[in-house]
Amino acid sequence: MLVSKTLHVTAVANDEVLEDAVVGLAGYKRTVKGVWIEVTAGRTLRGYRDTERVLDVSTDVAQVALLDIPVELELKEGEVFKVGWFDRSGAGADEDVVVFYEELEI
Repeated sequence: MLVSKTLHVTAVANDEVLEDAVVGLAGYKRTVKGVWIEVTAGRTLRGYRDTERVLDVSTDVAQVALLDIPVELELKEGEVFKVGWFDRSGAGADEDVVVFYEELEI
């Protein structure tokens, strides 16, 4: 089953702010499939599996209002996928991040 989760992340000027999005659970196979963001200049979308950075996408390169970023990241039991913003704009703001993941009972 494909699941979506919307996170409301407050981007802090010149800092990185992350939120827990998906956690690997016993008895389930969870695979992060994608991330949607509205494009705002001066920000970098970052995603981590535990401490490993797996997403680092500057919004400055986007030429669309909504960016669909494909991801294929399987989470083992106890692993956490965190996602959020590094704000380079100096202004900060509240931004939504939508994470899509597949969840299969095993």
